[in-house]
Amino acid sequence: MARDITTASLEAATGEVSRPVFFVLLDLPDGAVRLTTAAGSMNWDSEDWLGVGALGRIGEIEETGSLQANGVEMSLSGINPDIVPAVLAGSYQGRACRVWLGFLTDSYQL
Repeated sequence: MARDITTASLEAATGEVSRPVFFVLLDLPDGAVRLTTAAGSMNWDSEDWLGVGALGRIGEIEETGSLQANGVEMSLSGINPDIVPAVLAGSYQGRACRVWLGFLTDSYQL
């Protein structure tokens, strides 16, 4: 499935210095958890995202032309101790997760 990318994002991705930032929305049993790989918390898309720095690992995300859900493997490491209980509270296989990729400017603005 083709994705549109803004000119600014394309330039940021292919520039001499690239500052990618991920936003990850996890549908956990006790409610949504919003994380970002930014060094500090950010507000994006009218929501507050907890800055955790490195999330761990996001596996390959496969998209197809058909209407189907594909799994993705994620691991969390070095995360804020405040969210550990929420992460350990249950099973997450089959839960919804959304991932967005953005880029930071030289002044670390989205």
